[in-house]
Amino acid sequence: MLIGLTSDVLRLVLVSFANDACDELANVCATNRCLLDICKDPSFWSDVLRAQKWMPDWSSPTCPGGMTPNAYFKMVYTMNKRHRNCLLGLRKTTTTIARFAFHKCTSLVLRELPPEITTIEDRAFAGCTSLALTHLPPNVTTIEAGAFDECTALALTHLPPNLTRIKSYAFYECRALALTELPPNLTTIARFAFHKCTSLVLRELPPEITTIEDSAFAGCTSLALTHLPPNLKTIEAAAFYECTALALTHLPPNLTRIKSYAFYECRALALTHLPPDLKTIEHSTFQGCRSLKLTELPLALTTIEPYAFYECTALALSHLPPNVTTIEESAFRKCTLLALTHLPPTLTLIGANAFEGCTYPRRDNPPPLPCHS
Repeated sequence: MLIGLTSDVLRLVLVSFANDACDELANVCATNRCLLDICKDPSFWSDVLRAQKWMPDWSSPTCPGGMTPNAYFKMVYTMNKRHRNCLLGLRKTTTTIARFAFHKCTSLVLRELPPEITTIEDRAFAGCTSLALTHLPPNVTTIEAGAFDECTALALTHLPPNLTRIKSYAFYECRALALTELPPNLTTIARFAFHKCTSLVLRELPPEITTIEDSAFAGCTSLALTHLPPNLKTIEAAAFYECTALALTHLPPNLTRIKSYAFYECRALALTHLPPDLKTIEHSTFQGCRSLKLTELPLALTTIEPYAFYECTALALSHLPPNVTTIEESAFRKCTLLALTHLPPTLTLIGANAFEGCTYPRRDNPPPLPCHS
């Protein structure tokens, strides 16, 4: 039926066809070799989208949504429902980027998002490895779970001031993320929110933060905070795991729980004291913190769990709190400057290797044995 028509007429026929049955248009192009040149032309697909009123009207028609022509063609050529919803969703009046909207669109190179956006839903841009946004719309209040998960080129330098919720995995492994501050109204840093954001250079955290959840900043090797918010009460497991530049000198006084691996291998951590109400130093909490210079431990302390201070080579405690009952396996192993003169009378358990390698004072040249006649 289409044989013999000129290219221009064919193009109009296909646009008209697309307007009624866009789901089948890709199949038509794929099965009619005479139509391939038209179907592979990104400008043709722009015409199709205009006919459907799907063209994002906040960006250039020649480069929809800031995408490269090839990426754009690849996206619309598949014409699946998810991508159609994406295009419908990027109009100026849009307030939400829906969940999974651009999931794993690896060629997506949006320059900006619609100005009225308030919510970016679960995994909306997850896996968009070419997405290099430098800012978000000013009215965004919520970034849902995994919204920018593994967006390795995302180069945001700041976040909208009214943002109140950043949920778990929101910026997971966003290695180009170079934020210097977070919005002031945040109260929680969710689990894995900034995991392995290796360019993150926050100067401080928002003052109202009360909880830093599991692995929130794990692997943030450029994070060099010197203090934490005054109202912080809980640091959960592995929150600052391998934050090798973290240079805290003290912790908030109201902190009541530091969970296992919280500061694992934080080699620049230079704490001189811990909050007074801590009752337990959990498993591997300070393992590998070679700059840790505590002069005493909290009076409320009763339990020191396995590997709690393992390889804290600058730790030079001379005594332990009077109510300590348990020192578990390898708790002070390789603490080469540990200079305890006595142990608490309440102590009922000393685990295997608890003090192995605690060689202070060193005896490289021991005195000669006395002579006996």
